Amino acid sequence: MAQQALKDCQVQIRLNPLDSHVLTKEKTLLEHYLKLKGIERSSLLQRAKLQAIHYNDAPTRYFFSRIAARKHQSLIGKIQIDMDSPKVDETDWPALCRPVEEGEIRKALFSIDSNKSPGQDEFSSHFFKHSWEIIKRDFCSAIQDFFKKGSMHKQANTTLLALIPKKAVV
Repeated sequence: MAQQALKDCQVQIRLNPLDSHVLTKEKTLLEHYLKLKGIERSSLLQRAKLQAIHYNDAPTRYFFSRIAARKHQSLIGKIQIDMDSPKVDETDWPALCRPVEEGEIRKALFSIDSNKSPGQDEFSSHFFKHSWEIIKRDFCSAIQDFFKKGSMHKQANTTLLALIPKKAVV
């Protein structure tokens, strides 16, 4: 309606271009029309954002529920010793209590078939073997820490999802 009123006023200006009353009226109608267009644009943007949030949030909820389910399945909290298993002789204690060396860790890792995935992170042992020279210090440190403390940091079993906002298309 505001657009039609503005058009009608502009027609009157063409018919009588020197009428100051019509020029003032046109200015007021134009300001009102632009204000309404701004409100309409803002409303459309808000609706678009709500639809984007609703559309984008559904997969997010799904993925977070899957992550929570996998976390419960794959968490390694601590080492437990089965008391019914064969007893260790006192002569074996020094060998069992000594620190695990880098060579032993490397040997164990490289004995795994290259296309096997040892953990929930889905990295195959090929990845670890291929990048051994880069990761060996951190990898060995994590394994040695696990054997010293008998537990693993939760960060080792955590997945990071980076949610990247999408640019709104208007």
